[in-house]
Amino acid sequence: MSRRGRPIDPEKQQRTRLALKNAARVLLENRSYHSLTIRDIATQADTQSAMVSYYFGGKDGLFRALIDDSSVMRQEQVDTLIGTLPADPAAALHHLVSGLLELMCLEPWLIRLVQDDIFNQDSQLREHFMQHIPMKLGANLKQLLAQLQQQGLLRADLDIAWATTNLISLIIFPIVAEPVFSQTTGVDRQTLHSASWKDHISRLLLSGFATDATQLPASQPDSPSCSSPVSL
Repeated sequence: MSRRGRPIDPEKQQRTRLALKNAARVLLENRSYHSLTIRDIATQADTQSAMVSYYFGGKDGLFRALIDDSSVMRQEQVDTLIGTLPADPAAALHHLVSGLLELMCLEPWLIRLVQDDIFNQDSQLREHFMQHIPMKLGANLKQLLAQLQQQGLLRADLDIAWATTNLISLIIFPIVAEPVFSQTTGVDRQTLHSASWKDHISRLLLSGFATDATQLPASQPDSPSCSSPVSL
C-alpha cells in the first residue's frame, strides 16, 4: 500500500518528476537560487510541496538532478561538436567557438545558478557542479586540443592545459560575468551571443593557437548565436 497522496503510477511519477525539474529551471531563469522555495517549485509544477522531497530529497537534491541532466546533455553536444570539426585549423577553431557559445545558450537557469550559488565557496552544490560540468568539459577540451595538435593544426609548442584555460576563459567567463562586463565595458548579452563575437574569439584563438596565419571564413551577417537571449 502506498502512502496517502503519493502517486504509484510509474508514468505519473515520471511526469511529476519532469514537471518539478521544468518548474525549477523556469523559476531560476528569473530568480536567485536562494530565493526559491520548495513551495514555489511545487506551485509552478502544479503539484504538492511534499513531492519535491519525495522524489529528490529536497531542493538541493532537485538541483543536483538538474546538474546531472545537464552534464549528460552537454557531453552529447560536445561529442557531436568534436565529431564534426573541419580539417582546416581556422574553420575548426571557428566551429569550436560557435559550438561552445551555442552550448552556453541552451540553459539560462544554469548560468543563473553559477552566478548566485556556485561562486559561493560554501555552496553545497558547488562540488557536485564542479565534478559534473566544468571538470568534464575541461577534460573534453584538453583531449580535443591535444588531438588537433597531433594532427598538426595547432602549434607543436602549445601548452594544452594553458590553451584549455584560455579557451574556457574567453568563451565561458564573459557570459557568466555579463552583469559586470555590461556595466564596465558595454559588452552585454546581445554582443556575447552575436556572430561578431564568435569571429572575434575565433581570431584571437587562431592567432595564438594555429600553426599558420590561415584566415577565418568570411563573417556571416551579425545575428544572435542562439534563438533566445540568456536571462541573467
